[in-house]
Amino acid sequence: MTRKCFILPKLDLLENKRARLLTTFIYMKRIILIIVSIVWIAWLTILTIALTDLVPNNPFKEYRFIIGMGFLTISGFIRQAYRKQLKSK
Repeated sequence: MTRKCFILPKLDLLENKRARLLTTFIYMKRIILIIVSIVWIAWLTILTIALTDLVPNNPFKEYRFIIGMGFLTISGFIRQAYRKQLKSK
C-alpha cells in the first residue's frame, strides 16, 4: 500500500499562485506603460500648442519654458525606466 503525500498539492497551489501573480505583474507593467505613453503624448501635444501660435489666446504661452523643461524631464525618466527594464531582461 502506497502512502499519499499531502505536501505536493500544496506546492502545486503555491506554483499556481506564483504563476497568477507573475501574469498579473506583467499585465500591470503593460497598463502602466500604456498610461505613461498617453501622458507623454498629451504632454507633447501641450508642448506643441505652447510653442506654436496655432491657437488664438493660447493659455500656455506664458509657461513655455516650464512646459518644455517638464517634457524633457518626463522623457528622461521614461528613458531611464525603459533602459532599466531592458537590462533586467
